[in-house]
Amino acid sequence: MLDLISRYPLLSALGLFFVHLLLAALALPGASLLMLVVGAGYGAWFGTWLCLTACTAGATLCMLVVRHYLRSTVRRRMGESLAFFDERMARDGNAYLFSLRLLPVVPFAIVNIAAGMSQMKVWSFTWISFTGMLAGTFVYVNAGSELARIDSVADLYSPAVVLSLAALALLPWLLRRLENLVRSWRRGRNAS
Repeated sequence: MLDLISRYPLLSALGLFFVHLLLAALALPGASLLMLVVGAGYGAWFGTWLCLTACTAGATLCMLVVRHYLRSTVRRRMGESLAFFDERMARDGNAYLFSLRLLPVVPFAIVNIAAGMSQMKVWSFTWISFTGMLAGTFVYVNAGSELARIDSVADLYSPAVVLSLAALALLPWLLRRLENLVRSWRRGRNAS
């Protein structure tokens, strides 16, 4: 794959963009591996922009399809389970979506579907999703970028590789800790 990227960088970027968009829109697995590949092929900064833009476009596409074509089907099948999301969106709106994107405790596909059922504006959903997914996307893409620089076993111990892999390994733990802090803050706010 990296050979294709080096020989056809623009065509490969377009192909990877659309693959990532489809993975996000259809809630298919593989985005994490794809982010590592994109990081290895394009580097941390362009790779993050490429993956984040594609993922946001896919999430927005999913949200719009639900809103305009699947609303009755989704309401029939998931109506009760989405009631909590509707309540939170009505009360906390953008902040709630941002926390769901930053702390992926609810699968992204469910968030996309629930947002499609809500009254949230499309532009708000798009920019909040983009912003909320930025840190996690960067961690994955940067790890792929650093892994691509490994030429020997000794390179595995370089500070950049060790830090990138540590960030990748710690990301779920840090997000869980942040989630607990947000829950504590909300409980305190609701008790007031």
